[in-house]
Amino acid sequence: MSDITIKEQLEQRVPTLEEHFLRRDLLYCAPATLSFSGTGWLDKILIRNPSDSGKNIIVFMTKAYLDLAATTNQLNAINCRVFKGPTITADGTTVNTRNLTVGGSNTTQLEVYSDPTISVNGQALFRCAAINNGVDLCTPFKIEPNNEVLIQLQVNDANNGAWFNIFWAEDNA
Repeated sequence: MSDITIKEQLEQRVPTLEEHFLRRDLLYCAPATLSFSGTGWLDKILIRNPSDSGKNIIVFMTKAYLDLAATTNQLNAINCRVFKGPTITADGTTVNTRNLTVGGSNTTQLEVYSDPTISVNGQALFRCAAINNGVDLCTPFKIEPNNEVLIQLQVNDANNGAWFNIFWAEDNA
């Protein structure tokens, strides 16, 4: 029986999907700072994979966290709904995207916007909720070219602000 070093064990294991895409310089993030003008469901994030991208977008995770310093309510809640195929009136404000390979040269095909104007939500995919913290949407989903996804957020205190992050990889369509 031979002793296997930790390095050898790591080299022999199958990499996670995130590691696979990170090694190929194809893992990205888009952080957004959001504010809320009310407590109802608000159209907060629009994600678009353009028709000419040639890429499938694999969303690994999204995170929404309340800015607890910007609230007057001691019991904070944030709820989330995700829709595919919304009818878009206006894109909103462009959210800057980042390559998660420090020094990486690839740029993403994905377009991310905050505070879009939506006339029809589209088809509901899933929803989630959290109290006094944030919500992690760890259910991965894929966006093929020429498709959009809408993320709505709801808070119980109109004075809240929130941080939103989306993490994704790109693969050939």
